[in-house]
Amino acid sequence: MNVFEVLAHPIRHRIVTILASGEHTSGNLVDVISHEHRVTKAAVSWHLAVLRDSGYVIVRQEYTERWYRLDEDVIRRLRKEVRTIVKVWRRRIGDVDGTDPLAAFSRKRIQKARRTAGDTSRVGAMYTQGVI
Repeated sequence: MNVFEVLAHPIRHRIVTILASGEHTSGNLVDVISHEHRVTKAAVSWHLAVLRDSGYVIVRQEYTERWYRLDEDVIRRLRKEVRTIVKVWRRRIGDVDGTDPLAAFSRKRIQKARRTAGDTSRVGAMYTQGVI
């Protein structure tokens, strides 16, 4: 499961958010999640198992309690996925060098209007009226 598939479900998203603050017992997680999402203990346990089996959480047993914590690699994977999406998005809109292509486009339109109109006050009025 990729990180977005894991976070797509609201219960798993909430569990990951809670675990980002630190380690918690299964009992605490069940109490919070079952109350917030009105689901059974079995449903919360199933989502915890999905997270564990997918490698997103680490479980340790201490006496009768299971303690869950977020695997530190999850944040790295999430950041990597987001960076990939941002890179593709920037390429799509033409922002390959870190500048905003829309700002450059607007400047070009204003410069063209100035050359055409010949006076800056008229350009300002045209810009305000949405002509350019």
